[in-house]
Amino acid sequence: MTRGQSRPQAASKSASTHRLRTWAFLLFAALLATVANAELLDQIDVTSDNGETEIAIRFSTTVQYERHQPALSGSLLKIDFQITGALERTDGRLLTELRRHPGNKTIPAFEVSFDTRNTFLSVKFARPATFMVGPGTDPRSIRIVIPGPKSATKAVAKPAAVAATKSPPPTTPATVPQTAVLQNSSPIEVETQASDALTAAKKALDEKQVVPALDLLNLILNLPPTKAAQEAQELVGQAREANDEIAKARAEYELYIKLYPGTLGAERVAKRMAALASATSNRAAKPAASVKPEYSFYGSVSSYYYSGSTKYDATLAPVQPGLNFDQISLTSTDQSALVTNIDLNGRYRGGAWENKIVVRDTSTQSFLSTQKSYNRLNSAYVESLNKGLDFFARIGRQSSPGYGVLGRFDGAWLRYGLNPRLKFDLVGGEPVEFYPSPKKKFIGGAFDLGPFAERWSGNVFAIEQRVDGISDRRAVGSEIRYLDPQKNGFALVDYDPTYKKLNIALIQGNWQIREGTSVNFLYDTRRSPNLQLTNGLSVLPFRSIRENIDFGITVDELRSVSRAISPISTLFSVGLTQQFSSAWQLGGDIKYSEVSGTGAVGDQLAQVGTGKVFVYGLQAIRTGALTVNDIIVATTNIIRGKTYNGESFQLSHILLFAEKWRIETTLKYYHQADVLDNTLARFSPSARLSYRLFEQLSFEGEAGAERSTTNGPRQTEKTQRRYYNLGIRYDFF
Repeated sequence: MTRGQSRPQAASKSASTHRLRTWAFLLFAALLATVANAELLDQIDVTSDNGETEIAIRFSTTVQYERHQPALSGSLLKIDFQITGALERTDGRLLTELRRHPGNKTIPAFEVSFDTRNTFLSVKFARPATFMVGPGTDPRSIRIVIPGPKSATKAVAKPAAVAATKSPPPTTPATVPQTAVLQNSSPIEVETQASDALTAAKKALDEKQVVPALDLLNLILNLPPTKAAQEAQELVGQAREANDEIAKARAEYELYIKLYPGTLGAERVAKRMAALASATSNRAAKPAASVKPEYSFYGSVSSYYYSGSTKYDATLAPVQPGLNFDQISLTSTDQSALVTNIDLNGRYRGGAWENKIVVRDTSTQSFLSTQKSYNRLNSAYVESLNKGLDFFARIGRQSSPGYGVLGRFDGAWLRYGLNPRLKFDLVGGEPVEFYPSPKKKFIGGAFDLGPFAERWSGNVFAIEQRVDGISDRRAVGSEIRYLDPQKNGFALVDYDPTYKKLNIALIQGNWQIREGTSVNFLYDTRRSPNLQLTNGLSVLPFRSIRENIDFGITVDELRSVSRAISPISTLFSVGLTQQFSSAWQLGGDIKYSEVSGTGAVGDQLAQVGTGKVFVYGLQAIRTGALTVNDIIVATTNIIRGKTYNGESFQLSHILLFAEKWRIETTLKYYHQADVLDNTLARFSPSARLSYRLFEQLSFEGEAGAERSTTNGPRQTEKTQRRYYNLGIRYDFF
């Protein structure tokens, strides 16, 4: 059993009416849809405070942020991370996950995608944005902070300046001040970025998106002198005026006249200043406007056809010399399915309450007799938040919030603030396992503590899970978090008092040593899967705990079986990231992993552990190589294990052009040799092309191949696999 796997088992009345009908139809469709793979991306949360916007990318398991590129701004963002927790069992068909968010008044629309072959996130903004990226407030999230117009200039000049905000943003590993970055770049690169930002700012102003426009204009004005600077200086005054910041607008206009005296623009700006003064003097005091209810509804519907075929050829040496070699050749279609995804997100804020509804469902319609069609409802919950009462509730199918909950479940999560530094959490329900398994129920409680000394927070928890009236899992533990603009850390302990064994001990962190240089580290040892009485059902006579007990097996014996077949997985890693310029980043990682063996139980023989496996990795990232919006990633790894040695190389390229096209290409090569003189060579190219016809309608296609050759003393094997998929996606806002 390896890390990341679970034990296989797992306005107007008419407008209002129209909205209700839309919700009803989409919810009905979601519930009737007939997944191909476990989800890693759980939810995208966007919150704004004091002009600053935070994007929290939430995952269904624990992860560790490693690095990102580009450092501070752009339309395309790549985020590297590693999965540190357990994932649900997958069947490998659905390789890409995508979430799209419509944006709001302060940030442009964006989409987040994850490809299991590349193991990194790509975030595409509708127009250039400045950002800071780092770990989230818990180990199941990564945060992207989009500074507002007031803090954008500070973020460009000095990233650490945002440390004084009420809620400190994530660290910015590998960050170089934007002005310094571009001074090391060519004048053409500086002019190109300024021109692109000016175009995007004009578009934002036309769409009355004032805050994003200010963000872009401030970016231009903090660059070395460019042709766009004069127009940007005029526009920033207009943007301030549109944002009802009269004093600041006047200051921007005065600066323009000082910088560009005697120009036609100066005359134009002087007239605007005069009109501004007149309007200000005639403006009467207005009563404060009442806060109107806010609502949003967005999501997507997509459908993809997946096809794949495999050809297998083998040459077997004869048992006795002089006999003919055996030839085996097989060809089969191993994949033919239509996969449909529905993703619904609704939000309503009225008065002190903020309410949300989320439904995500995926269906797989298989056209092969050997594979079943099935449906997977991944999420279906409603939640309410009242900040005044400090009360939160989420009810329905949801991913683990932590507190000892192992995975997806049907149930409720409640939180109530006893005081500003102490909250009580109650969580309970039934685990969701998309395979035959006993029915379990659990209940748990936790106290959230902090923040203390502005940087420290955490919780203590206890949880009890039962099956057939007997304790299946019992755990107590704690999570501790530290967060400041340069460094952060997280620790988790999960201990089972019944088994008297440690389930999880994890510590991870990131540290920005200096501008442009950062390190990350991780130590994680855990039972994989976590100790549960039901772990042993795969090797016991009966498939329920009650039947085995009635057969005469005691609870202590059942626990001994569970302990024997639940291996211990250990992972240690340390990584270094160095930002050399706005375009180049280099990262290196050293990782050590080991999975212990398991004991013999009944007819199942003892399994030998993996032994120590070391991986030495190096990654080079280049942005803006072909266009302003492209990223090239080259990764090489050297693997050294107890029974084999391996080397891998991967080259990935993401290219955005003409605002509508996206091309992703990946090239992989892997070579391995083991102690039995067997060698394996695998070559895997793939390409994905997507085209957005309208703002809400897009088409996508992908094709790839994999060729593997295994040579050994007794046989030679060749496997060729080809696959493709075609799909359509509709996003609604």
